[in-house]
Amino acid sequence: MLYRGDTRYVETTGLSWPVRPAIAHVSSRDFSAVVVCVGAGSRNEAANCNGVAHLIEHAVFLGAGERDYRSIRATIDRLGGDVSAETGEEMILYWGSANEERDFPECLDLVADLVLAPSFDPDSVKREAGTVIQEISGAGDDIFQVVVEGAKGLLWPDSSLGRPVGGKAAIIKKLDAAACREYWAATHQGERMFVLVVGTAAESRLARKRFAAEFLRGPVAELASPAGSQAAPSPSQQRFRGILMAGAFVRLCFALPGVAWSDPRLLALDLANGVLGRDETSHLWERIRGQGLSYSTESFVDCFSDTGWLGVLTDAPVDAADEVVRIVRDEIASLAQKITSDELEQARASHIARIRNDEQAAPMEWAKYQAMHAYFLGRVPSVDSLVRELERVTLDDVRSALAGVLAPERLVLCAGGPRASVQKCAAAFGP
Repeated sequence: MLYRGDTRYVETTGLSWPVRPAIAHVSSRDFSAVVVCVGAGSRNEAANCNGVAHLIEHAVFLGAGERDYRSIRATIDRLGGDVSAETGEEMILYWGSANEERDFPECLDLVADLVLAPSFDPDSVKREAGTVIQEISGAGDDIFQVVVEGAKGLLWPDSSLGRPVGGKAAIIKKLDAAACREYWAATHQGERMFVLVVGTAAESRLARKRFAAEFLRGPVAELASPAGSQAAPSPSQQRFRGILMAGAFVRLCFALPGVAWSDPRLLALDLANGVLGRDETSHLWERIRGQGLSYSTESFVDCFSDTGWLGVLTDAPVDAADEVVRIVRDEIASLAQKITSDELEQARASHIARIRNDEQAAPMEWAKYQAMHAYFLGRVPSVDSLVRELERVTLDDVRSALAGVLAPERLVLCAGGPRASVQKCAAAFGP
């Protein structure tokens, strides 16, 4: 039996979508790539299938269309190795790039097979589930991921946003090819899909035909997103979680409810993030990293279709972790009042430089950002358009955005480390 997306079905009759995928084109003669955003991820999973999206991200590379595992890997090697996928809360992102214009058709065909025609061989899926379990158990991910997922669970205890993107080992052990196919069929639909082509007009036409797509007319996320979730923890909710880990360091993830992709405060928060902890001249870098209290310190802004979060991720020696907790709490409580116009201008210059550098030095990463931006907001940004938007952000905009987000009473913390240090962190964090 042929299913929608089967390669033979595509070749003989063409894709038959109830709603066609959206597609957009960014002109380029120096770089060719295709990025596909699909409205699937941990937020779209049932609790008893947590991790199925992540497993699918792996399983599509085991066989797709007429290709087996070795054929897929041989094609990736021939293309230069940049064909991959990643899973998030609301999206599986597939992408591929071609070093030479002549290679784009093969790159496009492979990515399309991964998205539209995965085989889901039962034995292969079962073996790959073991690999995924190794990854989420620490063999592949960095150790910070444990406290990141812990902080998300504190922010959204009653929502699928609070579940781990990678899944839970006990559940993944039970997932099989049938579960993957069921979830894939439910989520890999035209109305939940956006294709971005970076390259020539001819390459864009080729991709449009391959996916039977139509031009982007608005946000795809509006059709793909679930009902709204709890955006902020309630006053009585647990705000601290300790995870026991051996070692000489404590890992800390602080989190606050943030804003959605479409929130007009997002760019102001992006710039404030540079002042808080993203940039090497930021407050947290100077007070923590600069004082020898941490090797790795950063703040970040992450967005979803209807909410988001602002986080601080840092490590600390076991005998100084409670001091780091107090520093972060102080910065979050005071940044809206302390931030200066000079700091804002420095963060703006840094952010714009990063964007321009990504376009030139990391074009695949820039294309992925453009694709996600279009998926959630319905338009593909250029570097110049984004720079113009950033240049319009004022100090009052930043202070207003910070005042609405940096609420200490809504701050949560997940700390991972030895018991005594975790207990000191809890005491420093307060009720």
